[in-house]
Amino acid sequence: MPDYEGPVSITAPELPELIALLNQVFRPQGGDMGREYARHVGMNNLENIRVIKQHGKIVSHVAVSVRPVVLGGIPTWVAGIGAVATHPEARGQGFASILMEDAVKRSVAQGADIMLISGDLGVYRRMHAVDCGCYPVVQIGTGEAQLSNRLAVAEMRVSDLPDMTALWATLPTRYLLPREDLEALFQSKWVMDKPTDWWMVRDERNPVGCGIVHHRADILMLLDWAGHPAALEHAAAWWMERYGVNSLTYIPSAMSLLPLAWHSRIQEYRRFDGTVLVIHARRFLERARPFLAERIGETCLEKLQIEAEDQRMEIALGSEKIELAHGGELALLFFGRAGEDFLASKVSKDSKLYEVLNRTFPVPLVWYGIGYV
Repeated sequence: MPDYEGPVSITAPELPELIALLNQVFRPQGGDMGREYARHVGMNNLENIRVIKQHGKIVSHVAVSVRPVVLGGIPTWVAGIGAVATHPEARGQGFASILMEDAVKRSVAQGADIMLISGDLGVYRRMHAVDCGCYPVVQIGTGEAQLSNRLAVAEMRVSDLPDMTALWATLPTRYLLPREDLEALFQSKWVMDKPTDWWMVRDERNPVGCGIVHHRADILMLLDWAGHPAALEHAAAWWMERYGVNSLTYIPSAMSLLPLAWHSRIQEYRRFDGTVLVIHARRFLERARPFLAERIGETCLEKLQIEAEDQRMEIALGSEKIELAHGGELALLFFGRAGEDFLASKVSKDSKLYEVLNRTFPVPLVWYGIGYV
């Protein structure tokens, strides 16, 4: 018999004990994981806060937040994995692996097709989670953004959340967070594990932009944005003046969010800020079918012979075929990886199958921003 209990969900009276463990692991110098991640490790998510106990005490933990997203027009669900922790005295017993396997099964059952994991631990790599995605890193200096006489920037208020939601709805790739999540994020002012300021940009009374920034010393980062590119240019100039810095760094989920003049300020292309695993390939492809047909046509899509399960897939076109052996390879095919041609490692670039799949993939992947857990 194992000398532990779990994986099990916690009860409300156990939440303070869990937060104490998370603070010990992640905030030894001070801080409150319960306040900073009130929805991820809070009362609303008790069912998906999974733990292992030894001698009646919580010693290991994985929390999952299952949320809808839109990926360039593909409606799907992602499982956000964060605050994975094991008490120092209980490490080395495989508890995190047990909890992660449990998280995959439960996430699939709740409709998630993709797992987005905060961090880069060995346990994630052993599950085949990979670095993937391709995002431009833009750095703007004080002379590369212009103020507009028409626009005004002001601190966000709770009453601005409906306007923020309306702006976010214009993004082709985004999290669809419930109002309760947005309120909790706004109250904590904690995004991507950083303290933040939230700002609204208006043209008279009309909301034209919403930005979440992190400032520390001479570092200014725009962590998330929705709005018109011209509003972003004004806001960037205003923020640099407001915080007294010489540059702003921004990683957008799509080039269309950038002012055209900023395209020349791309420093590099980087991967998603975490690791990614496809956990239900067949269901994701079913949800993505209209998007894929738009890219290559129904006739071409029908010619592809696809056999997909949870974490494996075969794709054939005539006599040509590729096999994806696990959820990491699926993620690399679906979302690509900056600086690499994963497809070329699986099939000849001279083949018809490569030509078709190269037009089909990659599809957009969300950037963390306000979706970080």
